[in-house]
Amino acid sequence: MARGKKSGLRRLTKQVMQSEFGHHVTSVLIGLCARFVVKTTRWTTLGAAELEQNYLRAGRRVIVLMWHNRVVLMPFAWRFRDHQLTVLISDHRDGRLTGKILEAAGVDCIRVPATAGVHSTPQHQTMLKTSTVREILRHVKKGRTISVVGDGPTGPRFQLKPSAIELARLCKAEIVLVTYSVKRRKVARSWDRMIVPLPFNRGIFRVSTR
Repeated sequence: MARGKKSGLRRLTKQVMQSEFGHHVTSVLIGLCARFVVKTTRWTTLGAAELEQNYLRAGRRVIVLMWHNRVVLMPFAWRFRDHQLTVLISDHRDGRLTGKILEAAGVDCIRVPATAGVHSTPQHQTMLKTSTVREILRHVKKGRTISVVGDGPTGPRFQLKPSAIELARLCKAEIVLVTYSVKRRKVARSWDRMIVPLPFNRGIFRVSTR
């Protein structure tokens, strides 16, 4: 009887966490924790000056590539206020939560069907052009910088989806990797081995244009 109650409680908890309300609460809590981690960490930034001088100030468009296991701190790693991010997010369940986390940090998101676009197989790449290309180009014309989670929403980890390159061609942009590393962290048992940075830490924000 007790075992059945525990099983029912787990199911209820899972349903709540996967609901819109659960995603909202989770995104707010993660956002607060992320801000606390960023403020209590001593950061070294590498590559940002080169990106700003050789690309952004020169008017060269870039597509910002991030990895799924480092998404949480990405809004804070991108420190170019005149080039605000718009992130393409899959409408997959994991993608929706990621989108809410980013939006809670003030980042705009464009939602792409889970079977299309930057998270698709090659035969579905044309769906990105028919369903979201106008919105992407509208954001580009507004001066925003497009970003994509290269291995989202379900991996494999660190394997860039081929249509991310197609997106760069579409926007006539070059791909720039933005990532980070911290000295003290926890690693989740998820498919992406999600990095959970701890507060009062030391870290590196890295921008790579090569």
